[in-house]
Formats: sequence, C-alpha cells, structure tokens
Amino acid sequence: MSRRARLEEEKQRNLNSELEEEEIRLKAQRERIYAPVIWKRLGSGIRIQDLKPVYYDQVLRIIEECYFQEEVLCRNSNIAEDPDSIKSFLNMVLFYLKDRTSIIALDESNEDAIAGFLVLKAIHKNDFSNIFGRVFHVEGEAHKKCLAFTNYLGRKADVYTEFNCDIFLQFCLLCIRPEYRKKALGLQLFLSAVDVARSLNIPVVMGILSCWTLQKLGKRIGMKTVFEIDYVGWRDRFNEMIFDDPGIGNYTCAVMAGPVPPPPEVEPPPTTSEVEEKLTREEKRKAKEKKKRKQGAK
Repeated sequence: MSRRARLEEEKQRNLNSELEEEEIRLKAQRERIYAPVIWKRLGSGIRIQDLKPVYYDQVLRIIEECYFQEEVLCRNSNIAEDPDSIKSFLNMVLFYLKDRTSIIALDESNEDAIAGFLVLKAIHKNDFSNIFGRVFHVEGEAHKKCLAFTNYLGRKADVYTEFNCDIFLQFCLLCIRPEYRKKALGLQLFLSAVDVARSLNIPVVMGILSCWTLQKLGKRIGMKTVFEIDYVGWRDRFNEMIFDDPGIGNYTCAVMAGPVPPPPEVEPPPTTSEVEEKLTREEKRKAKEKKKRKQGAK
C-alpha cells in the first residue's frame, strides 16, 4: 500500500472515530434532556419519578384491572361492566397524562415494576369551564354518571376564590397496586405531587377525594375541605340513589385543596465553634497537639 493510501485510510479512521464520539455525545445529551425527573427514592426500593409515555399503556391496563373494581364512584356506577364507559374513561385519563405532570412509583428491586401512580393535571382558571365540560367526547352511561357527579362538585367548590389563585394542580386519580398497599406509598405520591406543583410554580393543589382514606391523606399534606356531599343525598335524573354502597367509612365525597408550602430552608453549614463543640475530649487534645506541631515546624 502506498504512503498516500495509508494516509487516506488513517484520515478516514480518524474521521469515523470523531463521528462516533459525536454520536455518543449527542445520545448522552438526548438522554439527559428526556430523562425523567426523580422526585423521591424510598427506603423500600421504590422510586417516584415523572410518568413518561412509555408507561401509558401499562397505566391504562392497571386502571382497568384494579381501579374500576375498587374506587367508590367507578364501582357504584358499574363502569367495569360498560365497554363504552371503559373506553371513554381511559381516553379521559390519557388526555390527562399528556399534560406531562403525572408521577409514577417504580419498584427498583423488581425490574422497575409499577407500584402505583398519581395522575395530575394543571388547571388554569381560563380553562376551568372546558376541563369540567365536554373537552372530549364522553360515552357510556356509567361514565356520564360519574362525570355528572364530579362536575357538580367541581362547580360548587370555587378553589380559585378560596385560595386567591389562577391555577391549581388537580389530583385526578391515585392507584396503588394491591401488593404495594399499606406501605404509605399513597402519602409519598401525594407529597411528591406537592413537589411537582412547587416546581411548576403552581400555588395550590386540589383533589376530588371519594373515600375517607384519600381524605385523610389530603389532610396530612395540608388540604382542607372546600365542599363535600353525602353519597346518600345524591340522586340521578330518575331520583334514584347511585352510590348505595360507598363502603365502610365512606360517607362523603369531598373537594379538598390546600396551598403549596415554600421549599424547606437549607440549613447553613456549621460554624467552626459548632464543629469544635461536637468533638470529643480526645479529638480536641489531638487537634491541639497537631496545631502545636505545625507552629513548632514554622
């Protein structure tokens, strides 16, 4: 091979190497840009992060398998037995997920299996009537019953006036898989949602909480009841009771809301005197001897 051919070959290798390095750099940059924000890691191996589109199908499937059979409104309206309502409800959830504010809990010790999730949506005052109206086509008798109920509650509770705000972050749907319950995961998701609101400069969080367990969680993060209605007092257009079996302790459905607290203050670094106070006598003695040796060396 001639010298010129060798130089050309070496030049091509260097060029390919540079292109590969640039591709690796761009790939790493894209991964950083689109990587989920991790809000919290729990001692149990659970990681709470942004709910990315890759999980949308699994989330919708878990709602159909778990949420419909247990949530008060869905269970009492028999939404799981109404295919049109199932489709309509899941389309509504997908619409909320595209707001890109929802969060998910993943089990790192079990190949990032979904432990639970909290669907969130930021609702601005200017969009309020559209969100609680027909922003999407609603189908199915069961879903219409649920929406008629929640829309009534949403209109009765004026969160904007109550908290003097123009926007709030709504807790739309909390779902914890059965094997991950009774581990305070719901509370951790609620707390992480407050962090989400703070990061978006949203001053208020709000939720239509259908059972006493959720209402208790709401109180723990500083929410208060803005409006509530007894299940036994709600009737459909035929004056028949819809929610005749809300479950033990579930007497009301409540609109709860609360202000987002400021971030905790960062503690200043300890002063020299504070550090010295924490030293034991032996450590103080050694420090003095070390100081004397340095002075003697000078």
